[in-house]
Amino acid sequence: MEHDDAYLMEMGDVVQELGGSRRLMFLIYEDGRPWPAEGWEESSTYRELAAMKPGAYQWGPLIFAHNTPTLKGFWERKWRRVCEVMHQGEDWITGCANHDTVRRGNQVLTDADIDWSLGSTMPEVLQNAYDNPAIMLWVYGFSPGLPMDFINSTMRSPWMFFRNTDERYGVKVVSEEAGFLEWQLTHQQYAHRKAFRRLKKHGFKQLEELQLFVRTLEAILQEKDYNLAAVTDALRACPGSIANNNCDLPVSKLHRSSVMRFLAKIDIDRLKEFAADFMSDCFEECNVSYYNHNLDPQHTRFNLSMREFRHAHPWLRRNLQNIDRFNKISDGGSTMFYGVRSNPDHPQERIAMVTHLGGEPMQATLGDWLQLDFQQEAWQVVHATPGLEIENLEHFELASMQGVLLYHCDPNLGCVVEPDSTVKPEPASVFAYAPESSGVFCDTDRTEADEVGTLTNPIADVSAISEELKTTKRKTRKANKSSSAKVKPKGKAKAAGKAKTSKGKTKAKHDSENSG
Repeated sequence: MEHDDAYLMEMGDVVQELGGSRRLMFLIYEDGRPWPAEGWEESSTYRELAAMKPGAYQWGPLIFAHNTPTLKGFWERKWRRVCEVMHQGEDWITGCANHDTVRRGNQVLTDADIDWSLGSTMPEVLQNAYDNPAIMLWVYGFSPGLPMDFINSTMRSPWMFFRNTDERYGVKVVSEEAGFLEWQLTHQQYAHRKAFRRLKKHGFKQLEELQLFVRTLEAILQEKDYNLAAVTDALRACPGSIANNNCDLPVSKLHRSSVMRFLAKIDIDRLKEFAADFMSDCFEECNVSYYNHNLDPQHTRFNLSMREFRHAHPWLRRNLQNIDRFNKISDGGSTMFYGVRSNPDHPQERIAMVTHLGGEPMQATLGDWLQLDFQQEAWQVVHATPGLEIENLEHFELASMQGVLLYHCDPNLGCVVEPDSTVKPEPASVFAYAPESSGVFCDTDRTEADEVGTLTNPIADVSAISEELKTTKRKTRKANKSSSAKVKPKGKAKAAGKAKTSKGKTKAKHDSENSG
């Protein structure tokens, strides 16, 4: 496939005039070349257009359509792409949920290896996978790039693709949205008197009946090569066929007479009418305004506070530096990300993070992992995911969807440390951080299936740090000698939900994306 890059570049030069003012538009490219070539998800760099057009953004690999965080071990498998985001993602749109990724979530097979730590039902798992507080904390509080939220995810409302103007492929699109009925809807939603009124008139009074019919429609369409005449013939064979078993539908479960009447009369026109009504009913059900009453105020406050924190610390958009660290720890199907980074312009300002992406609870010893001295340095909890309470920063446990963000700025260098999301440190003299490092190096040139090699410290000579830096560190430790390492998040982070000690601990494996 050829790409008209000249045209794409000219798009970014279009001048918009508004109220007597002229401006260039904010430019975001969605480009996954070499799509549609086989294996494009792995081979795409997602960087070509942003490199051609300085100042433009491009969708990064973790916001593209093929992501399925509902599956166990997803973030472990995506580690290579996560590392790319951390080191070269400042011109990427980042995050986890958008209209494509959530639709991809609908297509996950129901018998797949689902991460049930995200919820007890499929709709709950999907909602928590794409509106995960742990991901929000990592993306907004630590990761480079420009974060993007998807309103249907943050509002916990359903979402699918709609096509109601295409007679040729309308039925096909409906069949491809079969997973929507399983991943996005509950029986209570479907039973609401104002929901799915058109489909109920066709005879589908219960969600299970509709799920069975659409799944079977999907299979018959593929078997009949999308020949609608052959499809309707197969469907009409169902009424009265229980005895001779001449029906592809599980008619014993479709016992309602109204469904049988629908099948007995079905033809191409009625099938297209069903497809149009399916789209219209689902479109109405995906209206985000219907779901305000379902939102958890504590959860929405947390999401807002992370966005405010991002605005207050714009330097987070930039790529990691050589003195920063970003690692993961894995234990079976559980994965945690953790790291520490410094403000490139005022390195005395530092942020540390640990977040649990999914799986069983895990123990965190952040001081050991990142060589942070909680006894001598005034680290403060600025954000903790809802329900998390931490008594001791030296050692604590995180369950799935939990995480904590720490902030440190040396008061001797002009910073005022406040456990608040609107901290805006004053500029001060240079302070650097050069930790020892060990672990396993995440090579971003390798595929996710490759083994990783041994990490060596990229800083060749730590002793080269200036004498001024050493003096500054000694002053800092002396000034904060009385600091306590026991810190609790403010207010909302103290709610119920303390992590319990997990059973059967196994030795965890560290992988590192370490530049310091």
